[in-house]
Parts: sequence; C-alpha cells; structure tokens
Amino acid sequence: MRLIRETVAQDLIEYALLTAFVAFTSWLSWNEISTALANANAVTEQRMNDLSRCTPNPINGVRGGQCEP
Repeated sequence: MRLIRETVAQDLIEYALLTAFVAFTSWLSWNEISTALANANAVTEQRMNDLSRCTPNPINGVRGGQCEP
C-alpha cells in the first residue's frame, strides 16, 4: 500500500516515459522524411538528366542524341 501512495519519483518516471515517446516518434518521423527526400532527389535528378540530354555541346553546338530538333 505504501508504494501506491508515494509519489516521490513519479514525475521522474513520467518525464522518462515522455522523453522515450518523443524520441521514438522523432525517429519514426525522420525515417519517413529521409525516404521522402530521397525520392524527391531521385525525381529531380532524373528530370535534370532529361533536360541535360538536350543541352547543346558548348564546343561544337551539337545537341544530345535523343533530342527533338
């Protein structure tokens, strides 16, 4: 019965649980954010590669092989 009534370290336990919860949700969020950023980077890289295919060569002015004239 004494254990139930005493609240000496209850606030420390609550802060520890709250910290663990915040750390876990932050970790989950960071995983989602990093995946989204990697996907956005891949799409941007592909678009840049598609655009650079049509860029003329600065030395001889010839366009890339897969561009529309």
